[in-house]
Amino acid sequence: MGRKDLIKMPVKLYDPENKPVVVDDLVSWCKERGYSTSRFYDLFVGHGLMAYGYTIVPCKNLRCKSYTLVDPFGEQVEVENLTAWCKENGFDKSTFYKLVKGQRKSVNGYTLFSKPDSNLRHDGSEWIQS
Repeated sequence: MGRKDLIKMPVKLYDPENKPVVVDDLVSWCKERGYSTSRFYDLFVGHGLMAYGYTIVPCKNLRCKSYTLVDPFGEQVEVENLTAWCKENGFDKSTFYKLVKGQRKSVNGYTLFSKPDSNLRHDGSEWIQS
């Protein structure tokens, strides 16, 4: 499939929330959103899995990693697609990837949830060594 073929045919994408989107004119659609058409072309020829949070197959089929974060209020937040979640919440994805890789301890008050050791117990306010 060449670039000209892609421009002339409707394409089906999945948005960051995994909802299907049919795009009739990819060039116009990208221009309206400030996206690069070449990044989407790369998806269709197999040179990438995601462009701007959009995929050509649902994210669950891509085996996106999921993470459990702890928000600034102490609530656990389940995140399946970190790139889409960062975009949706207005965060810089590179700093959150540093968080999940262990290169940062917190980002914007969020931390990575980790299960406590089996020899720890929670007394209602803190973890205590058993």
